[in-house]
Amino acid sequence: MKVMLVNQTDLLGGAARAVNRLHHSLMAASVNSFMLVNTKLSEDETVRVATQGRLLRLINIVKKYVNKKRWAGFSASDQSYHSTANFSCGMLNALQTMPHDIVNLHWLGSDTLTIEEIGRISKPIVWTLHDMWAFCGAEHYVPDDSGARFRTGYYKGNRPQGEIGPDMNRWVWERKHKAWEKPMTIVCPSRWLAECARESLLFSGYPIHCIPNPLDVQRWRPLSKAHSRELFGLPGEKQIILYGAQGGEADFRKGSDLLRTALNILHNNGVRNIQLVIYGQSAPKVQNELPFPVTYLGRLQDDVSMIAAYSAADVMIVPSRQDNLPQTAIEAHACGIPVVAFNIGGLSDIIEHRETGYLALPFEIVDLADGIAWVLADEQRRRVLGAAARESAVRKYSEPVIARAYSELFEQVLSSAI
Repeated sequence: MKVMLVNQTDLLGGAARAVNRLHHSLMAASVNSFMLVNTKLSEDETVRVATQGRLLRLINIVKKYVNKKRWAGFSASDQSYHSTANFSCGMLNALQTMPHDIVNLHWLGSDTLTIEEIGRISKPIVWTLHDMWAFCGAEHYVPDDSGARFRTGYYKGNRPQGEIGPDMNRWVWERKHKAWEKPMTIVCPSRWLAECARESLLFSGYPIHCIPNPLDVQRWRPLSKAHSRELFGLPGEKQIILYGAQGGEADFRKGSDLLRTALNILHNNGVRNIQLVIYGQSAPKVQNELPFPVTYLGRLQDDVSMIAAYSAADVMIVPSRQDNLPQTAIEAHACGIPVVAFNIGGLSDIIEHRETGYLALPFEIVDLADGIAWVLADEQRRRVLGAAARESAVRKYSEPVIARAYSELFEQVLSSAI
């Protein structure tokens, strides 16, 4: 069985890291796996890159100019990333000519495969979703409520408040509805995303499975807390709260504002011996006022630095308003660090309340602060939580477990296609 994993890039971004980990876990399980990407950043020989001819580059230049004019007045209050997916990088030709049995799509963005090209792929498709884009319009995340357009359809009269200009999302959704006549097999890393996909009008009736993203738990494991803190120059006597702000703190969905409020509550309640550590960004020129000292680690580019950052912490906070299956929480658990988050999305899959961390009521900031205080209040409790977190990560996300689940699904899809 030859599998082709398709993603926009092989290394940059959370989805790329997840696909790369899946790719190597499949190869370790003796599956003939390859990656096909638009942008290749690694030197991995099993990662192929689609080639874009001169004519296609010219066509895309024209399309981008037309797109810029067409959607000039479009604006959405949620500030979600939008992909129109009408730019081709030549990947369809590669998929139709390369020898493989099954295509495993992942995160495509706007310029990997067009919506129409996805519908023309001749091989059986398994599509692993890393956000909501596949069953929405152009949005990658939308509010998950009963009136969400992915449930009812994208019509003239049901645009959300705050969205103005030409209806980009309706245009993209209608193209998907027209182009995707052949059902695809859908994989969602979290139960929440799987439920959204099942309830979507676009994927109604599609086979939908829930398989988490894998992690090499032999590599991602606890290091010495003292040595990890020394590596980053962090104080040994402080209780360290870790927060990941990949790409900065501007993403409303990631909830950095909720964390700031929770920290102020902790401070007002008399908690003092705290050091906040933020990775994923350098110190901003204009810093938000925070009640505790802050160390910014910047972007950590390698796994060893990330593992050390987790190991230096006492607790990891993931205050997202909406999230699929954040790898930050899984990585923290693998490094023996309890996680505090709201009981939403895939975080409900990762954290076992009061066993591997704390799940606060959405979006009760006082409860989030109480959860942080509860973890920090008892050192022996933290050790027990950390050991349970590590055991949970090994049991649920280790590479052999996930590779087996994918292999069985691929075999099932291929057998039903015969």
